Amino acid sequence: MEKKHTCIICKEKKPESDFYPNRSRPQGVHSRCKTCDKRRDRKEYMREYMAKNQKEHPEKWMARKLARANVTKLPCQVCGDDKSEAHHEDYSRPLDVVWLCHKHHFQVERGVIKLETP
Repeated sequence: MEKKHTCIICKEKKPESDFYPNRSRPQGVHSRCKTCDKRRDRKEYMREYMAKNQKEHPEKWMARKLARANVTKLPCQVCGDDKSEAHHEDYSRPLDVVWLCHKHHFQVERGVIKLETP
């Protein structure tokens, strides 16, 4: 009888032959089934992910939408890089954003650096 594993994406129990081998994992197979692994790389996966995320966090999506439409993009507040992203400290204040490059945005989100508040 073939072993069954549970896919972390679709949560279905499937036979071992439905998973790609992976010797570095204790089970000897990847955590995603072949079907989900293939779907993961498609645009459909991103659409599904974005729709799910939007339903789970509507305040974030509304804040981002309002900021894109109403706030002028500025260079990174830390290093001055022109390629900056909007960072919200509080999603209930959608137009109150800090502009950060990807590197500094990541560091602020992870608590590596703290922003000075005026």
